[in-house]
Amino acid sequence: MAGKGRIENLRPWKKGQSGNLSGRPKKKPITEAYERQLKQSLPDDFRIRMKLPEGATWADAVAVGQIRSAAEGNTQAAKEIADRLEGKVAQQVDLANTEDKALSIEDLDERKLHARISAIIGVGLPMEYYVEPDEDEATKLDAHHTRDE
Repeated sequence: MAGKGRIENLRPWKKGQSGNLSGRPKKKPITEAYERQLKQSLPDDFRIRMKLPEGATWADAVAVGQIRSAAEGNTQAAKEIADRLEGKVAQQVDLANTEDKALSIEDLDERKLHARISAIIGVGLPMEYYVEPDEDEATKLDAHHTRDE
C-alpha cells in the first residue's frame, strides 16, 4: 500500500501540536557515570590517608582535596570553590559607540562579524573564525584599546 492514501493521513498531529511532548530524552552518559562514581564510598586505605570519616564518598574526597589545594594557595582551586558556592562573577561589558558612528555589519561575512564582536567585547574566538583585521580595522581597534588603557 506504499504510495497510496491521502495527504491528510501523513499529518497525524494538529497544527501546533507535537507528537513527542517531552522531547528527545537528554542522555549524558559521562555525567551519569561521574555521578554514580562520586556517590561510591571511598576505599578504606584512601579514606584513612585523607583522614576522612567512615562512609565518606569520592565526592567528599574531591571537595576536601579542592579545599586543601585552595588553602595551600592554589588560586584556581579557590576560584572553582567560589564559583560553585557564589556563582561566577558577572563581567561588565562596555558596548558604547564612542565615535557616534553606526556600526555597519551589512557587508561583513560571518567570520568578520565574529571578529568585530570579539574586538568589542575583548573575547577570543575559535580559530575557525579568526580573521586578520584589515589595516583600517586594525587602526580603529588599536585606537580603541589604547584609549581604554
